[in-house]
Amino acid sequence: MIDVIEGKTHSVDVFDLEDYQKFIHCQTIDIVSRTIGDREYEIICDDEGLSKRPALVSAVNNNGQPMLVGNLIVMGNSGGDEDMHEISFDEIQHLKKHFMHVVTKGSGPIHHYTLLCDVEFI
Repeated sequence: MIDVIEGKTHSVDVFDLEDYQKFIHCQTIDIVSRTIGDREYEIICDDEGLSKRPALVSAVNNNGQPMLVGNLIVMGNSGGDEDMHEISFDEIQHLKKHFMHVVTKGSGPIHHYTLLCDVEFI
């Protein structure tokens, strides 16, 4: 999980819709397929994240353009068969190569969090 609200990346156990809503801090989730680097992943995100303030960007493409906002749960994809699975150690290592540490300062306190880079539409 990439938690931009708390500024952490960590593993979570998700069993049902309520778990997704709790971890992502939302009511309406969306599941999107994206490539990160050269691999495909399923990403569970806040479907209404852009309407929240602040809308913290959590994923950008190769050109630095925002792709997703808010907390993300990243799942593996078994070769494009549309079945999500828990990400493997190898997939975690791959994702870490695409993390960037971000520091923001608005009108409030300084906020540190992890940004997921090289996220592209499939």
